[in-house]
This record gives sequence, C-alpha cells and structure tokens, in this order.
Amino acid sequence: MDRARSLLLLLIALALAACTASPREVYERALAARQAADLPDYLQCFTGRTRKLLSNLTAVEEATRKKLAYLKDPFRLLPEAAPDGEAREDGNLATLKVGSGRAEVEVVLVREGGEWKIEALEMESFWAPMEPVKE
Repeated sequence: MDRARSLLLLLIALALAACTASPREVYERALAARQAADLPDYLQCFTGRTRKLLSNLTAVEEATRKKLAYLKDPFRLLPEAAPDGEAREDGNLATLKVGSGRAEVEVVLVREGGEWKIEALEMESFWAPMEPVKE
C-alpha cells in the first residue's frame, strides 16, 4: 500500500511538473499580454518582487499624473523580439536570449512557486533609466 501511494504521489508530481510553462512560453505569454495591453496578465509573468515593484511604480506615476515616473511604460521592459531558441536552464535559474546582434537581450527567469517567472530586476532594461545621459 505504501509503495502504491508513493508511486501515485510521484506520478502526480511528474504530471504537475509537465504542466508548468517553459521559460520560453512564459516570455511569449508576456509578449501576448503586452500586445493586448493587459497589464495584470503581463505582471503575472514576473516574479513577486518584480510584480510588486512595477505595480508600485505604476501607482506612483498615476498618483503624480506622470510627473514622477521611473518607467514610462512597463511593457517596454521586454524587447518585442522572438526568443532565439530555448532557454538555458540551470536549476531554478534560466536565461533566454532574445533578439540578435547588438539588439540581443538576455531575459532572466527564476523558478518561483514551481513556475518560471521573469526577473526584471536582473535585466539591463530595468536599470537603463538610471544610466546617465550621454552627451
């Protein structure tokens, strides 16, 4: 009986693991939400800490009537380019190359609650507004 129960639990765990979206699928879902201008669905593709920060930045921007805006458009965090192949996974971390040549961007994803989520705080595009203006 215990062996059958253990086998059943293993099969359930494997089935649940097979149902989770790949890093590439998460990125593509974020792009689809971006195209539809669906901010709540877009934010669901990001880690909890990124989601919280982006939500708060958006709230501050709205409260100040865009006088105080760090990110003019959270949808622009991700490039519109299609992924270049599958993500490179290493445990709970994955990187997905998007675009090509000088426009290539590496999107970082982490496994959070068993699902892949985009970690924008690890992306250069998130920190770009802090870069000094080149003259």
